[in-house]
Amino acid sequence: MEKTIKRFCVVVTFLVMSFIVCAQADISSPYSRFGIGDVRMNRTNTAIQGMGGLSSTYFGNTYINPANPASYAFIDSLSFVFDVSLYYKTAKFETKQMNENSSNASLDNANFAFSVTKHWKTGLGLAPLSSMEYEVLIEKYNETGYYCNFFEGNGGLNEVYWSNGFRILDNLAVGVDAAYIFGTLKEESTIYYPDSMFFLNGRRTFTNKVKDFRFTLGAIYTLPVKGGNSITFGLTYKFKNDLNVKRDAFIRNMFVGYGDNVETPVDTFLYAKDQSSSIKMPHSITGGVSFNKGDRLRVGIDFTYQNWKGFEYNGRSDSIQNAWSVMLGASYCGSRSLAAPYHKRMTFRAGLHFDRTYYKLYGENINKFGIAAGFSLPLPRSYTMMNIAFEYGQLGTTSKDLIKQKYFQLTVGMSIHDRWFVKRRYK
Repeated sequence: MEKTIKRFCVVVTFLVMSFIVCAQADISSPYSRFGIGDVRMNRTNTAIQGMGGLSSTYFGNTYINPANPASYAFIDSLSFVFDVSLYYKTAKFETKQMNENSSNASLDNANFAFSVTKHWKTGLGLAPLSSMEYEVLIEKYNETGYYCNFFEGNGGLNEVYWSNGFRILDNLAVGVDAAYIFGTLKEESTIYYPDSMFFLNGRRTFTNKVKDFRFTLGAIYTLPVKGGNSITFGLTYKFKNDLNVKRDAFIRNMFVGYGDNVETPVDTFLYAKDQSSSIKMPHSITGGVSFNKGDRLRVGIDFTYQNWKGFEYNGRSDSIQNAWSVMLGASYCGSRSLAAPYHKRMTFRAGLHFDRTYYKLYGENINKFGIAAGFSLPLPRSYTMMNIAFEYGQLGTTSKDLIKQKYFQLTVGMSIHDRWFVKRRYK
């Protein structure tokens, strides 16, 4: 019992530390200026990423699927499972005239799960929901001369979630997930006249602090077929809701205040703290089906739809549209037995996805495509796994003076499995 309490304290401490790491933004992207930044279609971990994001039908008794709360119901009743992932991402941004490179590393997710009763399994987790990191400079001319608009933003939204899975029948499970959304989105816009001493520059700064809840339902049904095989159906639904926002606003005129020059305030038009506002989040649904050859081979397809119509952020709708994603993935493991040769216990994964993101600029859909692969390395005589996934993809286009982003992401994670609630007979 004492050993169990110590292990539990280590996990909770790690999750608390993860709050700080999760607050870091993803790789800088000019598209994150719109909406609430770069939004994740679904939660993932290293194993799911290696299958191109396939998640609705993914379950097992020794690992966690944070995307579908119903999957928790299949975790072994005597097991405690802890899963954590870190990623490193590089990107190349291209236009028709120039290109630029960027990179970033951060926490991808952290989860743990265990059994409450034979038919009820539960878990806690932490993951990023969206990230905002951009700097955009627009140069213009009019009758007054040369001037610039500079847009800058940073921050992101994260979620800490409590997932519960319930085994209704041997082949049917349902789940419910309560997520606490939190984070800060800071946006700043500046207009300045670098060649004039007679025009005041202006700056608007909005700091949006988000704190609210969001709920998800899930279901998994497995249909046995001939030869010991099965077909699994998965479904998740995220409810539409308005996230509460407290906004700080600061609008002023000043001299200088651009580049590395110090801002010299002249007039303050507005300074307000904790103004009430909201973010209208859409409902979304993910459905999928997979074919399972015993417990060795899984091949599946998922479809996600997010209804961003009616989205509002501080009263504006922005340049966004309804989004959808198609994911194809497969995994193969030669044997689940601890007595099997090491190479047969390894799991291999591959997948791809195509996303129509919620960005739409100048009439162009900003699409995303990625191809992924991964594998798991088991620890000797244990169900604990080291998971590795790779993804190469592309976001956006160079048409109509837009930006194309080519990226590579390496994700490394550990899925730690232990039996916590077995009383030892011998010491």
